Amino acid sequence: MMRADDRVVRFQRGARYLFVFAPMVLVFSGIFAQSNVPEGTASKASYLDTTLPLDARVHDLVSRLTLDEKISLLGETEPEIPRLGIGKYHYGNEALHGVIRPGKFTVFPMSIGLASTWDPDLIHEMTTAISDEARGRYNADHGEMESIPPPHGLYNGLLAFWSPNLNMARDPRWGRTGETFGEDPFLTSQLAVAFVRGLQGDDPRYLKVVSTPKHFAVHNQEKDRMQGQANVSLKAMQEYYFAGFRAAITEGKADSIMTSYNAINGVPSTANHWLLGDVLRDQWKFQGFVVTDCGAVSNLVKGFHLAKTPEEAAAMAINAGVDLECGGNMQKNLAKAREDGLVTDASIDRAAGNVLTSHFRLGMFDPPEMVPYSKISADVIGSPAHEEIALRAAQESMVLLKNASNLGKPLLPLSRKAVRSIAVVGPYAAAAQLGDYSGEPFHAPIAPLDGMRTEAGNVAKIEYVPYTQPDPKQGSGARSFEKETAAARKSDVAIVFVGFGTEAAREGKDRATLDLDVDQEQLVEEVTAANSRTIVVLINGGPMAIEWIDQHVPAILEAWYPGEQGGTAIADVLFGKVDPSGRLPLTFYRSTDQLPAMSDYEVEHGRTYQYFQGKPLYPFGHGLSYTKFNYSNLSLDKRIAKPGDVIHAKVDIANRGAFDGDEVVQLYVHEDSSLPNPPIRKLAAFRRIRIPKGKTTTVSLDLPVDSLKVYSEERKDFVSVPGTIRVEVGASSGDIRLSSTFSLEGASTHDR
Repeated sequence: MMRADDRVVRFQRGARYLFVFAPMVLVFSGIFAQSNVPEGTASKASYLDTTLPLDARVHDLVSRLTLDEKISLLGETEPEIPRLGIGKYHYGNEALHGVIRPGKFTVFPMSIGLASTWDPDLIHEMTTAISDEARGRYNADHGEMESIPPPHGLYNGLLAFWSPNLNMARDPRWGRTGETFGEDPFLTSQLAVAFVRGLQGDDPRYLKVVSTPKHFAVHNQEKDRMQGQANVSLKAMQEYYFAGFRAAITEGKADSIMTSYNAINGVPSTANHWLLGDVLRDQWKFQGFVVTDCGAVSNLVKGFHLAKTPEEAAAMAINAGVDLECGGNMQKNLAKAREDGLVTDASIDRAAGNVLTSHFRLGMFDPPEMVPYSKISADVIGSPAHEEIALRAAQESMVLLKNASNLGKPLLPLSRKAVRSIAVVGPYAAAAQLGDYSGEPFHAPIAPLDGMRTEAGNVAKIEYVPYTQPDPKQGSGARSFEKETAAARKSDVAIVFVGFGTEAAREGKDRATLDLDVDQEQLVEEVTAANSRTIVVLINGGPMAIEWIDQHVPAILEAWYPGEQGGTAIADVLFGKVDPSGRLPLTFYRSTDQLPAMSDYEVEHGRTYQYFQGKPLYPFGHGLSYTKFNYSNLSLDKRIAKPGDVIHAKVDIANRGAFDGDEVVQLYVHEDSSLPNPPIRKLAAFRRIRIPKGKTTTVSLDLPVDSLKVYSEERKDFVSVPGTIRVEVGASSGDIRLSSTFSLEGASTHDR
């Protein structure tokens, strides 16, 4: 382990990754962008010449900046530089499931719900809508809101977003599980690429907005997060924790990335030359800018005691590869650090150049008519089309966990003919829970109770019993729910809305337990005793240990934080207007007894469906339907494969039920090789497909052989390992219907 003093010396040697400028091409007869530049600026400044290569334009602009001006650009709040047409800007916005500010925007389901759709096309459609709304508001407000102070003015940028969160939900107690795409690296990678591409757009020259995946890397704990230590093998980092980030950068081409607070094997991410240089820049060929989480640079002094002074901390960060800081340390202390010889002009130029490159790619120095996104109107915000996407996303995110027989048939969907009265109770029935990092909805959010009332119409009477919070003086479990059991007893069906909100799990707060709180558990027990036809709907941001409910309640629906259209989506599923099609993106455990310690980051130590040897409450990929899908005729086009090949798998899926429905066909692999402790199985392909009732569809799934490479710590690379590969196809990781095998021959040491 490198001593702190040794690290200081290493970081003081300067950045290895210098800002490499293209040769200056002095062409003065091109098109010049004057719209953002004050009168008096040299009309033939090369950085305004849109015919020049991007590197040349950036080089020219950086060369015109003073040292203080360059440093001023390296914080989340950039002051304006009027003489060069650089406007003030604030990198503090979020778009996890909709734009946060300024103003009202469409609010979509929380990320864990989006992951439950297993639908990359929908995610891309959603983030395209999010970035359209951001550009629309930016275009409408640009130049008109600078007189309005933050946080409501243009000072809060609408063109760069700290999203998505690509940390792996390896432990469901983590308070930010709801912000993630779940526990699986392949599913996370597929959704990450779709998310980033939707935000940034598909124009070859311009970005619609900047996507900033976070928090790089191995960040999974809120306790002591400012100085947390993640001790983990290179194998786990490369195969598991880096997967989503690698895909977002190499395939999605994310233009930015945010470092995490924690240290990885003793070195904080913000000062980690290996992480930001060797991995990010060298291996993944990242071309964008690196931003820190807020206060992370100062934390090198206060939390990790790695740097002795703020100047030393600023130098460590920029020399390791940081370009932009949230917190202000670099803006305040880099000039002194340079004076003391801790940082070079080249490092400062590199950082300023990386930041300004994004400004150019966003079209900030070009005429609006050249930028295709400048034509997007604010009318797209909250449009019917975006409202429909929010509803569809919420519908697809609903996971039917259980639907047992009741009086001879499953309780759900509710029959409009048989159900004439419904008792609606629980703390999450009457309020729309939007989750963390949520903006103000453009449309009034629809609570579950509202959705039930609208859907039931005049067919069924809804009796709602408001939930009263427990009296702290009485203590938990000392209540009587008589305002609830009476309603349940006289109704055909009782629906209990329980779960947890952001007060229990969020940024800065982990969950100590996965259990439902005692009062809500008691409510469910009493209502179920009063009416055997009870349905539990979970509103939450992560898995819960609900074994008693699973054993005693006939129907359970996981609704997550479903966004502004959530109430409608819940009612649509309960009444059978929509067939439930969500699938779990993580494991539901029976209790925390099945989990390793939060501080244990090695996935091989029994974490996730890949290595968990026990019996989960609900397995990864689980989700029921109102119809029945049969699997048959699995075939592989190759029985012997080598690195570089693609295995084409086909399987017939028949809808033998009474409903049209979506099935999520999941393909897993098990590698029978000489490697120690291979995963039980791991997801390698999936496809969500609509199949009408009575129809059979042949589903094709592609399995690139190189995706089966494993990381060799000895070779410091991904390698192919010969052996027998078992291909498993099914409806979840715990419901494998068909299997086949092929042989992998040869070996390769090339990067994945």
